[in-house]
Amino acid sequence: CTPAGMACVLRCVRSAPVRSVAGAPTSESCWFPGCRWQIALCAACRTHLGWLFTGSESFAGLISGRIKPSPAGV
Repeated sequence: CTPAGMACVLRCVRSAPVRSVAGAPTSESCWFPGCRWQIALCAACRTHLGWLFTGSESFAGLISGRIKPSPAGV
């Protein structure tokens, strides 16, 4: 659950086609010790897709219900 009370299922992936983020990286209320996070947005429509985490390893935590397959060839 997020600090704002949002409950969600995350899919953590090492590589994600997230091309837009909101805010500066922060460690405040981070679920993963040693990491900083930023909000991951869809570059096209600015929908909140999840979070990008950076630290000793970088990965994305994507909200399961917001992940859609990309069109062929994209």
